[in-house]
Amino acid sequence: MDLEFVNLPPKSPGTPAKYMDEAAALRENPGKWVRLVEANGTASAGSIASSIRTGIYRAFRPTGDFEATSRGSSVYVRYVGGAA
Repeated sequence: MDLEFVNLPPKSPGTPAKYMDEAAALRENPGKWVRLVEANGTASAGSIASSIRTGIYRAFRPTGDFEATSRGSSVYVRYVGGAA
């Protein structure tokens, strides 16, 4: 097998973190629920809420600082602060 040695290309800048502005606004209003998003065909409201609770979305870290739930196709979130 012949190997071709190459220069490693630079990393792409990546996509900006989703919901950063919304998470910042929630931090300024602790304990207040907000309807964050209406789920579409690619992800269910329950899976989006789960991703928020578990810190999959960078904006909602550290895990435990935000509560999230779904009602129908809507996702509701609130900042509770201070992960346990």
